[in-house]
Parts: sequence; structure tokens; C-alpha cells
Amino acid sequence: IGGNHEGNFEYALRLTQLAIEADVDFIKYQVYTGDSIVNPVESPDRNAHFKKFELTPEQHIQLAELCRSHGIGYMASVWDMAAFDWIDPYIRVYKVGSGDLTALPFLEKTASTGKPIILSLGLSHQDEVIDIIHYLGQQNPVYTQASHLALLQCTSMYPIPLEDANLAVIPELKRQTGLTIGYSDHTEGTLALETAVAM
Repeated sequence: IGGNHEGNFEYALRLTQLAIEADVDFIKYQVYTGDSIVNPVESPDRNAHFKKFELTPEQHIQLAELCRSHGIGYMASVWDMAAFDWIDPYIRVYKVGSGDLTALPFLEKTASTGKPIILSLGLSHQDEVIDIIHYLGQQNPVYTQASHLALLQCTSMYPIPLEDANLAVIPELKRQTGLTIGYSDHTEGTLALETAVAM
């Protein structure tokens, strides 16, 4: 679901209910405030844009409890350091988006939880990926294990043509890291998804 509710809590509830009815395993959201993600002085227009997409801590907790009541995991990308204190009890798995792969304070805070992490690799190159894997392992040795760290091949454009999915990275990531490997899809249709699953 991410931020597709656009700050409308009733719509966030509706999207969550639709995902529940689809019998998903996890529902992923984004936790941030406009001020935590964009400096209001440096970029007031972008700050105002993200403020419109905010949900309150109480609303996130209500969504998390709704997921939990249906046996579905609540998962989030957390882009606000202060939010870890109130959201962590509800999160079983953390998702780190492509843009945060080198945001070391967030990675350190996330790793301090000891909970599984899924990393999207859309804006990274091979050396950065290896460096971040080592960094997380230094923060907490559980992140040297495939049970606690997953890497998602991703191309950060919306949408992308099939030829830019670069699925050949999947077996190479597996060979180099031994970690859990997945795919974050931005193509149209299902061919790339089906191919990624087969790989």
C-alpha cells in the first residue's frame, strides 16, 4: 500500500481491507512525516506534498492492529527516526527502499531491532550492495543469515519496460551473497514477476 492512500485514512482502511480479502501474507506501508523526509526550508513545495500523505501514529497503529487481527503481518519502510519507538512493536519485518540503501543512521536503527530486513537495490551498484551487507552484519550478526536479510532486484523507474527488469541479477546476487533474493517489480503485466519466481 505504501503511500497510495495519499493521506486519506478511510482509503487506507479500504486498501487494507482489500488486501486482507486477497489473503496476502503481509501489507507494507510507509511511516514518515513531511518534516522528517523533506526539509521545509530547503524544499517547501515537496515538504507540503509529503505532509498531505502523512498518517498519524494512531492511524498506523490502528492499521497494524487491523492486520494483526486477521493474521496478516504489518510491514513498513520507516523514514522517521522518532517513529521507531512507537511502530517497532507492530513490525515483524522492515522494508528498506532503494533510496535509503546508503542512509546509514536508518540502517543502524533498523538493524538494532534484530528483525528481518528486506532491502530494495534499485538505486545501487554492486559495490554498494556488498558494503551494505557487511555494514548490517557488523551492526548485528543475524544479518549475515538468509533468514534475516533479503535483497530485492529492482529498477527504480515507474513503469519500466520489460528489458530493463534486469532479472539476470537474481542468480548473481544469490551466488555472491548466499542471502534470500527477491524481486521488486515496476513493470506492467506479470511476465517479469513470473520469470523472477521461476528464477
